[in-house]
Amino acid sequence: MRAVWLITGALFCSTTAALAQASVDWMSKETGMWQAVKDKRIDTFSAGLDSSFVGVYAEGLHNRDTEISQVRPANLREFHLSDFTVHRLGPQVVLLTYKVVVNAESGGKDLSGTYWVASVWQMRGQQWRTVMHTESKAP
Repeated sequence: MRAVWLITGALFCSTTAALAQASVDWMSKETGMWQAVKDKRIDTFSAGLDSSFVGVYAEGLHNRDTEISQVRPANLREFHLSDFTVHRLGPQVVLLTYKVVVNAESGGKDLSGTYWVASVWQMRGQQWRTVMHTESKAP
């Protein structure tokens, strides 16, 4: 009988996690991170990054602190996300892929252009947080 309760509990938890994941508006969640950068709300941006965050870029790998320090001086004037796809990797892990067109600069360097992006979000406690982000400039 105990096994039946354990299986029932496991199924309930899996179903609950799947329903919670399905109810998330992922495009709004990702857009919120970009908007926080544009609005210079670094605390909001930082809160969306997990402590284990990894950024993968042409210039190298970023941890959470490096990512925040790179974003802080950026001047993101405009951005537009499109071609948005949600890939469910598990009940508590989601991969987002999309295209973003940005008008931006940082430290006198023009960063404007079109980028292909992937972000991985994971449920940490009761909050979804970004654990990985990568961007590749489109030709």
